[in-house]
Formats: sequence, structure tokens, C-alpha cells
Amino acid sequence: MPDGTLYLVSHGMLHVFDATGRRRQAIDLAQLGVPPRPSDFEMHRDGRLVITDPNRSVLHRCKLPAGPCEVLDVGLKSVPGQEVLPLNAAKIHIDENARRYYISDNAGFRILIADFDGRLLAQSPARVVRHPNQLSVRSPGELTVVDTDNRRLVTFDVSGDKLGRILHEMDTEASGVARPGRLLPFDSVRFEDGTTWMLIAMRHMKDADIIEFDPSGHAARRLALDEKSDPFDIERWRDRVWIADATNYRFESVDRNGVRGQIEDRDFLEEVEQAKIRPQRWRMIRIAAQLGLALVPVLGVLVLWRLGLVWPGGRAPASLGRQPATLAAIRIVLVVATLVMAALVTNYFYHLL
Repeated sequence: MPDGTLYLVSHGMLHVFDATGRRRQAIDLAQLGVPPRPSDFEMHRDGRLVITDPNRSVLHRCKLPAGPCEVLDVGLKSVPGQEVLPLNAAKIHIDENARRYYISDNAGFRILIADFDGRLLAQSPARVVRHPNQLSVRSPGELTVVDTDNRRLVTFDVSGDKLGRILHEMDTEASGVARPGRLLPFDSVRFEDGTTWMLIAMRHMKDADIIEFDPSGHAARRLALDEKSDPFDIERWRDRVWIADATNYRFESVDRNGVRGQIEDRDFLEEVEQAKIRPQRWRMIRIAAQLGLALVPVLGVLVLWRLGLVWPGGRAPASLGRQPATLAAIRIVLVVATLVMAALVTNYFYHLL
């Protein structure tokens, strides 16, 4: 925010930090009646919260700290079963001067323009963007979008409440600078000298690098994070770039010289440490489930072989149907199938945490 306040969503709470880095408030999103894991959020200057709901593909706008909240349906794409497995990672930017919401309809491959009443004013033509992500207004009437699948940072003229002509385009190719496999841009911050820092990820938007592009748009260097880093979002605050790493439950920073740091509020750090215990347990269960997917069928085949029900060449004794072992084998097959299904279900629900 202009006064230096930072809003951060973590472990189901909206945390409010002042300009010194001290947390002054934590608001429970569930008590507001909004998703505890929004795909994105922005703040109005008057302190209202607007979040994009990946479960229902709508916007929620709330007065803080206790509501009320209203739902704005601006026409985001919905997918059958989305409430179970959220699919639309929509991003939002609020343009207070123009009184407009700009939204990346990621699943719909569109940019949407809506007014503050939630009325859809325009959407981008087909095939202009593909899996768009972070948006920003850097000059009046100019919307900059990270166009992920087209691997570019592109600025459109939106002065007529439509996605108009392209004003500027930057290729995000960073081969030789980014680590191998990092091809997909999805977030960026820009400095006053024209330098841009970009998150460029592997497939499934994982394990991104922070790549610095010089003012002419050439990849200049990679900001070294550790090998286990999985940055999700970057923002400028307190003369540093702050990195949200949801996978590792980390909120850290890096300055222009590459020196890393972290938030100083001890209570917040202790909460994050406690919050990541449950996902870590699920990660271990998931690993066990994945091992089970490989080992259980093999053990089942070995048991069937020991019972004499699996033979080289595929031939079986004529008396197979009368053997008591046949019923035991059927039971074993059912147990194996149940264990495999349990492993698949565990792997599936892991992704919902």
C-alpha cells in the first residue's frame, strides 16, 4: 500500500504488516466467509479486500476486519468439479484512478475488464493471451500482463475499456541464464531504472528462478535462491523484493545485490513453522502412497506366483477353478486394488492442501 503497509495471505489468515515489518493484525479469512487459499487478492485504497475465488470463479469484496463481504460475478470461466480441485488461478489488479478491475482469467485464456460494480465491460479477443497471469498498470491506460504460454511480458492499450493494440512486448526467453527447463513466466516486478525481475518456472509452474532483465529486455542474471525454493509470488516492499514460497512455507526477501533476508516478526515466523507441520506429514504419507503404487502390485504378483496361480507362458492347471487357493487369490487381488486406490486418493488429496 502507499503508506508502506503490506498484506500477506498465509495459513488461512490475512496478515497486516506495518512499514517497519511488525505485524499489527491477523484476520481469519474463514470467518469472513471467503476461501482461505485465494488464487490472488488486491486491496482498495480504502482498505477493502478483493480476492479471486478459485473454487467458484468469482470475486469477493470485503470490508475489513469483519465484513460484510459481497460476491461479484464478472464472468470468470468455471469448470465442472472445480469446487473439489480448483483450476482457475485468476489474478487481479485494481486501477483506482480508472475505477476498473483487470482480471487474468487463466483457465479461460482471457483478460477481463470490469467496473467497481462488478459489471463486465470487455474481454480480450481469442488467442491474444494464453494462461495469462500477473497484471499491473504502470501508466494510465496501459495494462501490462505476464502472458505465460506465449512467454512474454506484454503491455496493451486499455484506455477505451477494451484490450487494444500492443504498446510494448518483451520476450522472456532466458536460456543460458535460467536453469534448464525454466520457460514459463508468471510474475514480475519492475524497478525505476527499467530493470525487471521475473519469475520463470518449470512445467506445472514449479521451482521458478528469479531472472533479471535489463532495461532493453535481455536476460542479465539469475538471482540465486536455494535449490529447494519454489517461489509463488514476488512483490516490492521496504526497498527489497519479497518472495512468497508456499511449498516451503517461507516468506523471504532479496535486495538488488542478491542479499537474502526474512521478516522480523517472531510471532508470525513461529505460526508459519507450526502451520507447515501438517503438510509435511501429508508429504510423508504421499511418499508412502507413491511407493505403494509401485510395490503393492509387485507383492501381489509374488503372492499369486507362490500360490501357483501365475505361470510362465500363461498356462494354468485344469483344476484351477476347484482350488481353494483361487478364492484366496481373488481376495488378494481385491486387497491389492484397494491399496492402489487408497494410494491414488492420498496422492490426489495431497494437492488440495
